[in-house]
Amino acid sequence: STPVIALGDLGHEMVARGYRVMMFDLFGRGYSDAPNDLAYDTRLFVTQFLLVLASSGISWTTAPGFHLVGYSLGGGLSVAFTRYFPHLVRSLSLVTPGGLIRQHHVGWLSWLYYNSGLLPERLAKYLVRRRIRPEPKPAHAAGGSDIMAAESERIIKRDGDSNGGPGFNSAAISKTRPHVTVSSVVAWQVDCHEGFVMAFMSTIRNAPIYAPQEDWKVLSKILEVRRHDGKTHISDAEFGAGLEGGKILVVLGKSDGVIVMDETIEDAKSVLGHDAIEFIILEGGHELPITSSQSVAQSIEGFWKSK
Repeated sequence: STPVIALGDLGHEMVARGYRVMMFDLFGRGYSDAPNDLAYDTRLFVTQFLLVLASSGISWTTAPGFHLVGYSLGGGLSVAFTRYFPHLVRSLSLVTPGGLIRQHHVGWLSWLYYNSGLLPERLAKYLVRRRIRPEPKPAHAAGGSDIMAAESERIIKRDGDSNGGPGFNSAAISKTRPHVTVSSVVAWQVDCHEGFVMAFMSTIRNAPIYAPQEDWKVLSKILEVRRHDGKTHISDAEFGAGLEGGKILVVLGKSDGVIVMDETIEDAKSVLGHDAIEFIILEGGHELPITSSQSVAQSIEGFWKSK
């Protein structure tokens, strides 16, 4: 739910290291339009990746391709894009990525609002709007286990579905804008972006957020080909170049309450294999690339240079 403006410091870190960077808001977030007559599923977002690449006057798709970095929801979407266009992706780095979140993290209110079909859509939109709008000053009490909501044992107003924990909500989006927090930016989207709430609801319903995800299984086969130089039953001709070394990077926050470190490591290894992933664990929560942009940039660059 957080627009890409929150990753501005990370972008500047990479530029300072000599890299050309292109960033964009996913449909329905920040300054991007909200095509709410369409489902916010893998097809829509992968198409958006291609539209972004086509919008640039610079060719990003010539060999050896480009480095793809995905954060949170963008992590799961980056896996989906790489599954279909592995020859375009020189390397894949995922920062606290969605896509492998276990189903038991879905709370009953999330099920009721998004997937039960029991509520009229107009009522569901009203309730979700209230639910995901953060408090002006994020609460410092942690919620429960609902991945999209800080559920408590008593029904009291919390941070809502966009909650990433108190550290996430209160994180300043930039060193140059210390007074602007993630919480205030999400609140702006709820209040001012007419398509945001419906986009958010459709994303929860349709996007690759929760496990199991077929995209990761297909990516595993592609990475295996890269590691074994086409000696498996899948030929290089089928996938072309890309994904140097047959390994991806996953950066996780030790105290992330959204993308649980231990679960993600276990599940990613299970689906991709131990040889297909390099994990880097940093201090912090889901706000990791926002508040620790230098450490994240160093981790990503180190992975690129190791190939």
